Amino acid sequence: MERVADFAVTQVSFNPSGGYLGCSSVANSISLIKVDETVGEVGLLQLAMQTRMVAIAVVFVILAILLYLRR
Repeated sequence: MERVADFAVTQVSFNPSGGYLGCSSVANSISLIKVDETVGEVGLLQLAMQTRMVAIAVVFVILAILLYLRR
């Protein structure tokens, strides 16, 4: 979605089930948007990238500990 309101959005609210998003703007307009069900889902590629980043971080922590203990 590119444009929700003509002017600055002043309030945002979700319904309890999270299916709709309501916005109000400075121009006293209200927008109601249906939220796509796939929003927030993590795909296989994102999961692989996150796992790779965690593995790299763990390797760096282990290397830092080993370098610290060599002193």
